[in-house]
Amino acid sequence: MKIYRTMPGIRTRRRMAGLTVAEAAARLGVTKQTWYDWENGKYAPSAAYLPALAELLQCRIEDLYEGKEDDDGQAADED
Repeated sequence: MKIYRTMPGIRTRRRMAGLTVAEAAARLGVTKQTWYDWENGKYAPSAAYLPALAELLQCRIEDLYEGKEDDDGQAADED
């Protein structure tokens, strides 16, 4: 499995926004699994999602590429 790890800001910004994975996924119209895959680097979101992601997470698209990875690379909060 290819690990992207190119967008740690998705997890960081979601947490800053106070959203669970389920809430964020529902608002964007994707499944929780898709969101987890983005956060964990299994897949990167397509470019078509980037403006909506930035709007939802109240940041610039560039901010999605910046952030801090968890030590274990996993999402720390479940819903």
